[in-house]
Amino acid sequence: MSNSELLNDRTISLGVCGVSTAYKGVILVERMRELGAEVRVILNKEAQKFVTPLTFERVSGHDVIAGSPESAWNSDEPESGVPSIESELTVVMPASFNFIGKLASGLGKDFLTQFTSNSDKPVLLAPSMNRDLYSSQIAQSQLKKLRKRGFYLLEPKPWNPEKQISKDFPLIPDIEKLINKIREVFRENQLLQGKKILVISPPTRDPFTPTSHLKTESGESLGYRISEKAKQMGGEVLLASGPTEQITPSGVGVVWVKTVNELDNLLTTEAPDYDLILMVGSASDWGPMAGSDLTEEEKTKKLDFKIPEVPDLTGKFGRLKTEDQVVIEFATDYENDKSEKLERLKKNNINGVLFYTVKEQPEAEEAPHASSFLFNSGNTQEVKARNETRLARKILREIGERYFQ
Repeated sequence: MSNSELLNDRTISLGVCGVSTAYKGVILVERMRELGAEVRVILNKEAQKFVTPLTFERVSGHDVIAGSPESAWNSDEPESGVPSIESELTVVMPASFNFIGKLASGLGKDFLTQFTSNSDKPVLLAPSMNRDLYSSQIAQSQLKKLRKRGFYLLEPKPWNPEKQISKDFPLIPDIEKLINKIREVFRENQLLQGKKILVISPPTRDPFTPTSHLKTESGESLGYRISEKAKQMGGEVLLASGPTEQITPSGVGVVWVKTVNELDNLLTTEAPDYDLILMVGSASDWGPMAGSDLTEEEKTKKLDFKIPEVPDLTGKFGRLKTEDQVVIEFATDYENDKSEKLERLKKNNINGVLFYTVKEQPEAEEAPHASSFLFNSGNTQEVKARNETRLARKILREIGERYFQ
């Protein structure tokens, strides 16, 4: 798809903050609509000091969501009854110092801050504030936090004293650079275009009795989110899932696997046809040698079981895969001996491992989902995000840019 087509039929949300450059939002809406995008606008109450909802309604062709001092937007709770917005990208331009501070701290209660913070779609921020404020340690530390959380940022135009009325005049986002940045974000969604992707998302278990039932484990959700994002980024995705009540993402094929033997058969027969195999969950079968034909009385007694060894399916397929295939395994803990892990990756011909951790009670400025790649080249790469959806996108972006560009 060419640059001129990247915005065609896209749905974009535009947030506008209370800065004197808010009028630039009108120009941006017109430009995005010229390129074929549908735009929905959100104004915080400060923005209405500089622009009116009616102006944005005229240029966007849609109703505008706008806060007012008399509404619940001033309370400690987000506005109730606000219509939901479905979009593929959120752009906040201009993003004020106040908005960036609330977003970085997680303390903002207004609708625009809540909508932006909780979005599971890409968010692009275009700051606009005066030169001294933008270059201050506070502003730069806040922007650094947001970058680490997975937000996209566009630097404003460089300061040019000959063209500015005063140093207090806000730095202005460049509209064409912003359009190019939007294209860049959408182009990221094509990193896996035409690639066949297999996502393994167990758990697998051999049941102790025929009626045993395993409930969903929290670690499964990352595999489902990765499948969804891989589809959005252009991939043809097959999800091999263990027992779960989660809903399969739209457009993603699914194969249900309960045991390690079923997963082994799937890898043997299906995996050779795929460009990318993501072992998001590990096979963890257990099966008592005594079998499942025990009486109720025998089940209550202390029994000695022999637990069969779990096969290393990732290693098995890694040794069978072709040179063009990419295999990434996932782990929940980081082994201290990096050289030992690296040796295993090379031995099994596995491209890399992602160590995934979740902080249950992170600080306000921390990203709770922190991960680290270790590639068989010896290189490492940190990946952090505020939620699993953004983490999934960043994981796939790292893989796509490294192996498929």
